[in-house]
Amino acid sequence: MRQRMITLIILSAALAVLLGACSGGGVGSLNDTDWVLINLDGQDPLGSFTLSFADGQVSGKAGCNSYFGDYEQSGDKISIPMIGITEMYCMDPEGIMDQESLYVGILSRANTLTTNETQLLLQAGDGAFVLFEEVE
Repeated sequence: MRQRMITLIILSAALAVLLGACSGGGVGSLNDTDWVLINLDGQDPLGSFTLSFADGQVSGKAGCNSYFGDYEQSGDKISIPMIGITEMYCMDPEGIMDQESLYVGILSRANTLTTNETQLLLQAGDGAFVLFEEVE
């Protein structure tokens, strides 16, 4: 457990530095952007996790269920305070519901964001993160 925490801290810090170095002087608006998850707090996603921003709202797929909510962005600060989600239960692949819960939890706690030309990092105050790649 201790080794996992150290690995996550190092990975998170490295991602923040890398993305910060590539951001080119500020975070632009997320409005009208679409993203696919490539890393869930140090884990490979088991299913399809997507995130779309449009007109103050987020929506997407959380592995099994669809979700939606409002968001506010001010520079590199973000808030997604309440997320609504459908209530299907998926058994395949094994562990998808655990990842879905982790994903939605991190999104709802995320308070900072970092972007570069193709990636978005959302991070919660406790260091948990989700890393996305932009959908063209």
